[in-house]
Amino acid sequence: MADGYIARHWRGELTLPVSFWVNNCILALPVGFAIGALAAWIAVTGDYLRGGSIALLVAWPLLLLFSVWSIVGAWRAATAHSESGGSGLWAGLAKLLLALSALSTTGSAVFDFVPNVGDWLRMARGIDPIGHVQATLSADGRRLRLEGPLGLGDAERIRALTAKAGGLRIVELDSPGGRLKEGEEIAALVKRAAWHTRTTGACESACTLVHMAGERKQLLPGAKIGFHRASAGTVNPVLDNLANRELVRIYREAGLPERFIERTLATPASRMWYPSRDELVGAGLVSLAERPLDIELPESAKAPASEYADAMTGSDTWLAVDKRYPGAMALAARRMVEARAGGADAAEVQVQGQKVIEQHLPALLAEAGPELRESYLALLALQLSAARAAAPAAGVAMTTTTSTSSTTTAVPRPGAAAAPTACIGVLAADAGARRALSPDLVQREAAWLIAAAAAAPTREIGGRAPSTVEQEVLRRRLGERSPALLAQAWQPGALQRPARDCERAIELLRAVAELPPAERRLATRLMFGRG
Repeated sequence: MADGYIARHWRGELTLPVSFWVNNCILALPVGFAIGALAAWIAVTGDYLRGGSIALLVAWPLLLLFSVWSIVGAWRAATAHSESGGSGLWAGLAKLLLALSALSTTGSAVFDFVPNVGDWLRMARGIDPIGHVQATLSADGRRLRLEGPLGLGDAERIRALTAKAGGLRIVELDSPGGRLKEGEEIAALVKRAAWHTRTTGACESACTLVHMAGERKQLLPGAKIGFHRASAGTVNPVLDNLANRELVRIYREAGLPERFIERTLATPASRMWYPSRDELVGAGLVSLAERPLDIELPESAKAPASEYADAMTGSDTWLAVDKRYPGAMALAARRMVEARAGGADAAEVQVQGQKVIEQHLPALLAEAGPELRESYLALLALQLSAARAAAPAAGVAMTTTTSTSSTTTAVPRPGAAAAPTACIGVLAADAGARRALSPDLVQREAAWLIAAAAAAPTREIGGRAPSTVEQEVLRRRLGERSPALLAQAWQPGALQRPARDCERAIELLRAVAELPPAERRLATRLMFGRG
């Protein structure tokens, strides 16, 4: 009976409604849509890659045969319908729609089937044409580096590789993306283990899921995170829309903010949107440490300096400073080892490391451009005001350092004089005083350090002293003693200063901030341009 039905349709012996509506619309359209949806699913998620590819390799030829059978039979039925006295209009409309269907099927075969046959054949054999990620554990087992595309089976390989890596802490990423399914599974592994993620190069598409899964998410200087809408691998806009609905679901479950999802959907699959660092921080895709210069101290008090230096690689600020001043992290690590061996507590160990940056700060400011100096001037004013307003304490620990050792000296702060002493510490660029400021100010200084360290060194006027004319301009604007006051206001290392110097400095900085641009640049050069 089935053979009879198939043959009768092929010869055009069935009625036009049956041939057109049943065999072309009710049967053919859902089958074609299902095959297209399966292809889109594989292209977007990478789920059921091998079995789905086999199904497509079988289903597409069958669909083409079925389309030829259904269209030819309906065409013949339309011809028979008009020749037997039926409506020529309906027969003509049916043939027009059948011609469009044939054109659509041919287009799908040319653009959706033929270009993908090679990839489906490889995937059916278990070979992912996009390649595989290179997963490498560091010698100490603390870092896992993932480099390259996320391909079929990569999540399982990474799971096996890390099964015995009990000391793993950081997953470093440099990947153009790949299969969303693999990205989801690797992200789930990272999230369960509470590993940190660190993007060292470009982390795009499916890789973003892994980055977002980190307990702490780090973006190294020069690295970037990219988003774009999904491509269903088909010219069918309906299937493309379904594919992007799945992408939205995945990103929402991962916690991506709606504004990021909207921008992602607005970015074509052939392009990439790279949010700025500030946008990433605001969206929670880059973690901002409360104290960016603090590091995770090794558990053992006898740990070598290399472990401290390794921990510093988790800080964007330390990396930026070390790039500008090679050896800064190694020196800080040695200082921290010495401090810990001498019985210093955790806070003081952190301070001793950060004093290396304190030592580089004068040169960094001297070599900074006018805009960076002015931004530091504004930041310094906020730091001084905050230190002055700090709650009084018994004393504030100020640190002094020599080339071979470091000591901690408690500067007395009796009664109401406590706050100005903290202020003097900030004015002296003391690492301990600056670290004791509010997290917001500490984070702002860390951001400034990154920007200043990355900027090209420049000494706009050779670091020379102001001319007589320039000094006269400042005297007229700020008072007779202003050149001397500006030169003496910010003195790194000068902790033994009267408390009133803090008030004078705050008033002076406020006055400088109100100067016209040219005079303000001159004042900041006099304060910070000495190196």
